[in-house]
Amino acid sequence: MSFLDSYHISIVSKYFETIEDFIHLEFVCQLYKETMSKFHYNPITITQKTIKLFPNLETLHIWNKSDENFGNEILLHVEPEEDNQDTSDDYCFQNCDSVSDITVPPSVTSLGENCFRECPHLSSITLSSNVQTIGHQCFDECDSLISITMPHIINVINLRCYFGTKILNGFNVPTSVTEINNKPLTSKSDMTSFIIPENITSLGYKCFFTSEFITSVVIPNTVKSICNFCFTRCSNLVEINIPQSVTLLGDSCFRQCHKLSSVTMPTDISVLNKHCFFDCQSLKRIQIPNGVTSIGMYCFCDCSNLSDISLNENLLSIDKLCFSGCTNLSKITIPSKVKSLGISCFQECSNLSVVNMSSTVTSLGDYCFSECNNLKEILLPSSVTSIGEYCFPPNTVIDHNK
Repeated sequence: MSFLDSYHISIVSKYFETIEDFIHLEFVCQLYKETMSKFHYNPITITQKTIKLFPNLETLHIWNKSDENFGNEILLHVEPEEDNQDTSDDYCFQNCDSVSDITVPPSVTSLGENCFRECPHLSSITLSSNVQTIGHQCFDECDSLISITMPHIINVINLRCYFGTKILNGFNVPTSVTEINNKPLTSKSDMTSFIIPENITSLGYKCFFTSEFITSVVIPNTVKSICNFCFTRCSNLVEINIPQSVTLLGDSCFRQCHKLSSVTMPTDISVLNKHCFFDCQSLKRIQIPNGVTSIGMYCFCDCSNLSDISLNENLLSIDKLCFSGCTNLSKITIPSKVKSLGISCFQECSNLSVVNMSSTVTSLGDYCFSECNNLKEILLPSSVTSIGEYCFPPNTVIDHNK
């Protein structure tokens, strides 16, 4: 096997990128053992620990601004900043204790993420009419912020920008805004109510997610969609009136709203998506609007106080675990267009004693009525041709309508 001579290998090693490359090279053969000692400058970044590997170092090369300078003064060439900067960088003014009020100049069109985060004395800010976007957590933890003047060019507001501020207690949304979203909104804020402006058409992803102090939200009839996880874990939200304009309720929309006891739903909803009212423990009654044709999985799962469910006659499908764990439910009537009941659909409905099933039902999923221990007897229509495993409790008497 042939090797490069020591001179040529030293030329090659100038292009190494890590100190490990040099160390590995010197272990290749006796010829390369003193490669690092031949350098009179450092071909790579060195530290207090690795400088001793170059014993004949005479000239220190600084390859990056962050390199160790070993006490030497370094002169850098810096391009002067221009006054017409159009963005404020991420973390630009974070932790600026001296900032109390700010006027953003007209040249700025965007505020970066965490731009004014944790400015404890910032109480007022005026944005120029040219600002179009406000970054995530822009005013996070600005405890003294009580006033903000926003331009009318912004059309989407992320309420997470104002996490931990007082401003949300009296927040005025510009009329240009059509969507409010958040990831997530002020679990630290003491805001208890929120009035959605009439220009809003969409409550975006996680808009009020984990807003544990919210007790009421007024939604105008301009809102058309309430997106995924919008009110998830609003643990003190008591009631919600969903206007007729809404046509979409997203996944997990009201999931784990433990104090939610009353819901008014619009007639044009066609689908109740999965986990929509999952674990709403205080919900006592629900009327499914006539437009709904499908109820998603886990939709009303673990609604332990739900005792009155009115299913509409246009309903086509009830997905798995839809009403599982509704322990206060005693009676259910399956509409005439429903052909199948999903897996564990009514599992653990321990007080369920009456099931009225239409003659169109053909299949019952596994564990459909499992652990419904109060269901002593059930009459199945002749249309039922498929009964899943452990569909009923062992002691339930099953009669067939011939």
